[in-house]
Amino acid sequence: MGNDMNKESAFFGFWKTSEFDPDDSPWVHDCIDVNWKPADKNKLFKYIDSCPLVIVSGSIRTKCLLCDDELASSDFVSDGKWLWPKDLTHYMLKHFVRLPDKFIEHIRKMNYDYPREIDIDWRELPWPK
Repeated sequence: MGNDMNKESAFFGFWKTSEFDPDDSPWVHDCIDVNWKPADKNKLFKYIDSCPLVIVSGSIRTKCLLCDDELASSDFVSDGKWLWPKDLTHYMLKHFVRLPDKFIEHIRKMNYDYPREIDIDWRELPWPK
C-alpha cells in the first residue's frame, strides 16, 4: 500500500467524551442502532477485526464508555484508507454500534478482502483532529 493515503481517508470509533472535545468525533450513543442487521454483518465484523494493527501500545487500558469492560484502546487498526481503534469490535458486538455508511460501502467495495499487512507511516494515517 505504501504511503499513498488519499484525501478520502477517514476514521471511526474515536468517541467524544465531553462537550468540550474539539474534534469531530461522534458521541458513542449516537452510533448505536439495535436494528442494524445487514445480511453481511459477520463479513463486516471480520473485516474490522482482521485488518492489521498499525499502532500497538499495551500500556494504556481504559474502560468501555458504555460498560465496565476493560479495553485496549491504545491499539489502532487500518486498512490503508480507514483508521479505527481495535476496541471497535467490542462496541459493535456488545453495544450495537453501527458503522458509517461510507465505511460499509468501502468494505463492500473491497469485497471484504482486508489487507494482511500495511506499510504506512503512522503519521500519514487519518487521525481525528
